[in-house]
Amino acid sequence: MGREIIANKRYRTIKSGDRVLALFDQIQSIEVAREADDEGQETWRVSLYISWLSRVQIGRTTDATEVSIVGARLSTITGKKVVAHR
Repeated sequence: MGREIIANKRYRTIKSGDRVLALFDQIQSIEVAREADDEGQETWRVSLYISWLSRVQIGRTTDATEVSIVGARLSTITGKKVVAHR
């Protein structure tokens, strides 16, 4: 998926390096979405859904299983539901 993401239960934060991407309380849900380009190439993305206008993309991959696992782990740690879009 690319970059290292740290979900810290003690501080209730999602971080990338030293940068806080979101506080657990800000996250509405974990979003897993399928995207396809004009040629039909399928990719999957995991994002933290903050609000209607705000999402923090965690990563993108062509592996649906990997994105599902990442979404499930983030859901378990944060206590937020996973929402899937096709």
